[in-house]
Amino acid sequence: MTPDDLKENGAARQAGFFDGKTTGQKRKLNIAMVCDAIDYTTGGSTVSTLRFSERLAARGHTIIFIAAKVPYAQGDVDGTKTYRFRSLLMPNTEHKFYFAYATVAEAKKALRDERIDVLHIILPSVMGFVFLKAAKEMGIAVVIGSHAQAENVFLYVPKILGRGLLSAIFIAYLSWVYKKADALIYPTEFAREQPPRMDARMRYAVISNGVDASFFGPRDPAPFFEKYRLPRENKYILFVGRLAHPEKDVVTLVKALPEILKTRSDVRVLLVGDDTQKNVIEQCAKGAGVEDKVIFTGIMSEEDKALAYSACTIFCMPSLAEMEGMVVLEAMACGAPVLIADAPNSASKYFADGNGLLFKPQDPHDCAKKALVMLSDEKTLEAMGRQSLESSKRYDINESVTQLENLYYAVLSEKLLRRPRKGASA
Repeated sequence: MTPDDLKENGAARQAGFFDGKTTGQKRKLNIAMVCDAIDYTTGGSTVSTLRFSERLAARGHTIIFIAAKVPYAQGDVDGTKTYRFRSLLMPNTEHKFYFAYATVAEAKKALRDERIDVLHIILPSVMGFVFLKAAKEMGIAVVIGSHAQAENVFLYVPKILGRGLLSAIFIAYLSWVYKKADALIYPTEFAREQPPRMDARMRYAVISNGVDASFFGPRDPAPFFEKYRLPRENKYILFVGRLAHPEKDVVTLVKALPEILKTRSDVRVLLVGDDTQKNVIEQCAKGAGVEDKVIFTGIMSEEDKALAYSACTIFCMPSLAEMEGMVVLEAMACGAPVLIADAPNSASKYFADGNGLLFKPQDPHDCAKKALVMLSDEKTLEAMGRQSLESSKRYDINESVTQLENLYYAVLSEKLLRRPRKGASA
């Protein structure tokens, strides 16, 4: 049953989900989003949360964040009321990711004080579960985003030290938590097929993280080349993301560079992202003899990042695990041809459809080979760029926000219809 089906439903009117007696206008909602690292990491789930919350607020909804209290991030986030709770630093997160924790009583108080209609858990962390428990006891609707893979968490753990067991425990935990939600949100159909596979009868929605084509689009890259002092005549293979995380597999791209340079001496690898722990990549580049051909820019502003996509010749995503790949969508919206690892646990590979090529994951030779194929034909490369731009139009973030909004109303309406009427027998 969709929200539109319920416009004339008397119970829905009585509950106030729709304004007025005849207009059927939907009431604006109070939405709490649980995202431990809402304002101090550049991970996809965090960026997506900020983008969706901004657009939901623009539509009249009230958003609050539930986040971690950390040394270098305090107070509200970009004008959005933020509840912060005590936290612990997680290992192997570049000293940046803190898991917050609260008591159920604290969670209930926050949800009650803010008169929350929908609890949206971005990642099923400890705090996410505590707020879920509180919300369920209070009868508040709960949706959970499925953004996490075991590979995101445990890829750095050697198999001999129990990576498989840890992954299995993590997947079992996800299944246990997901079952308690009123609905799940997957960014792609690929994500829905990943463990844990949930009962098909459970409500879910596939909602892309989307891309804002009004911001990410082809631009004149001249200011970018000037700001970063990069020769415009070079060809740049660009990666954007968390450089230190093993599942991103940036080293494969770096290892491919020597072979590319044998044919194309004008190629450079441009790495955009947090480079505070770039030692592994630097050592890899030095060992391959290409340290002067690999350029680290550090974290960029959104403006500079959009320019970087327009400045690059090829956007490369060597990642081994992606539930979608927001940076790929951004690059495509800027007209960049794509070179993507054909990894079993990555949804990003499905973006390569006439606008680029796939290469064997963790295979520098095949990465170099496919890059050279793309670089060898300027007209084909330009056609790939045009196809990227065209394909990106299917992922309009405004449509994604509408889908999310509709899911909220549908879940609320279903909960209302399941609620016993006063005086009805149990």
